[in-house]
Amino acid sequence: KSIYMWGSKEWGDFIKTYYKLHPKSKIVIVGGKSIDMQFSDEVSGALYGRRVPHKNLCGTTAGECVALLKKLRYFIAFPSGLPILACALSKPVFMFYLPFHDKLLYSWSPPEMIREETYKAAIFCAPNDMIKQVEAGWSPWKKK
Repeated sequence: KSIYMWGSKEWGDFIKTYYKLHPKSKIVIVGGKSIDMQFSDEVSGALYGRRVPHKNLCGTTAGECVALLKKLRYFIAFPSGLPILACALSKPVFMFYLPFHDKLLYSWSPPEMIREETYKAAIFCAPNDMIKQVEAGWSPWKKK
C-alpha cells in the first residue's frame, strides 16, 4: 500500500461490492511470496470479515501463477507483472494505476485488446467509483 493505493479495507470494500454484483465469481488473491504475502493476508482477513468467499494463493510459484491465469475468465489488478502476463495470455484485464502513471494506462497493452475492450485501465479512486468504472462497458460483462 502507498498513499495513492488502497489498503486492505478499500480492497475489501471493492471486492465485496464486486462480489455482490457477481455472486458466482470466484475470488482469488495472488502475488509474490516475499513482497505481497503480508498485504494479501490483510486483504484476505478483510474479506473473511465481510464474508466474501475467496482463496488466498499469494506465494505460489511463477508456473502455478501462469496455470491459474490460464484458467481465469478475467483479471482485475494493480500494475505488476501478473496483469501484463494475463494480457500476454489474452485474458481480459482491468488494471488500476497510480495517478502519476496516467501516461502508462494504454501505452503498452496490445492494441487488439484495447480495441476489443478486453484490456481496460483506470486511475485508483474510491472503491465504489472504481466499481462503476469496471462495470461500465468492460467487455467481459458484455459477453456471456
